[in-house]
Amino acid sequence: MYAWKSAPVIATIIIGAICLVGLFAYESFRHLKEPLIPMHLFKDKGWVAAVISLSLGASVYYSQAIVWPQMTTTVYANGRLMLVLFFCL
Repeated sequence: MYAWKSAPVIATIIIGAICLVGLFAYESFRHLKEPLIPMHLFKDKGWVAAVISLSLGASVYYSQAIVWPQMTTTVYANGRLMLVLFFCL
């Protein structure tokens, strides 16, 4: 793994941000029949709030479903996976 301040990590973040900005610019200024991201949805504040809250909820769900069992297996169980999975349920 690379450190957060290393060149590969910073370059990946910058390239990803540039690609996201490019995608939004392409979808906004190009009149497409079937866009990937319908920009008219972002004018509805209720929809934006729902997407943000669902995204936060999904991130909490995935952290509890994936990271928590791995952490408890590594830290507390010394490799006894079935015992930890039983206590996580």
